[in-house]
Amino acid sequence: MFWHLLFAHFVADYPLQPNWMVRNKDKISVLLLHTLIHFIVTVLFVGRAALVIWPYLLALTAAHFIIDVCKLTLGRYRPKWVIIPYVIDQVLHYISIWLVVVWIDASAGLLDLPFEPVWLIYATAYLVATYVWFISERILAYDEPDYREQVINLLWPRMLVRAGILTLFLFGWRLVAGISPSLAVTLRLRDQCYQYSPRAMLTDAGVGLVMLVFVQVAALTIR
Repeated sequence: MFWHLLFAHFVADYPLQPNWMVRNKDKISVLLLHTLIHFIVTVLFVGRAALVIWPYLLALTAAHFIIDVCKLTLGRYRPKWVIIPYVIDQVLHYISIWLVVVWIDASAGLLDLPFEPVWLIYATAYLVATYVWFISERILAYDEPDYREQVINLLWPRMLVRAGILTLFLFGWRLVAGISPSLAVTLRLRDQCYQYSPRAMLTDAGVGLVMLVFVQVAALTIR
């Protein structure tokens, strides 16, 4: 259940939260829309189990709403506080997901879930390594406008490279090398991305390595 809710969170909080929504989330209508998207995505990823655990999912959605309100309120008083509130916001979301999962496990019993956790772990790793890290790095580089602009300009090439790096780490050089066109594209994109920034190269390799460790550790929780 945890991996279902965590992946749903990443989907709703990143690719399904476009820039216009982030910029206007201080409006209650936009914040409610964002929260509704979270609820709908979560329901989709737990499938028929939602018929049983919908009150818990509503509680999780309410927790998400409250956390976002607190972050937005802090932003009004401390507009230059960007990085730390972002990190705390995400950590609180992860904790709320874990607490709701513990609550569900203690109350609802065995549930019929639509996806195998192992596939959600892999999907989470790829989503985090690509789009989630793009958003995160853009925020973490808030005080470095030149590097931040580079992150934005190289959005797609670097996402593809990080996906390729993660694939290499997960499945080995032989598997990817056997798919020569894909490997060639990855290497070409790598050269395009990193001709200006060794920092970006090290960062993307580090993200791939961290996601490799994540997959290995997460897999232990479902055995």
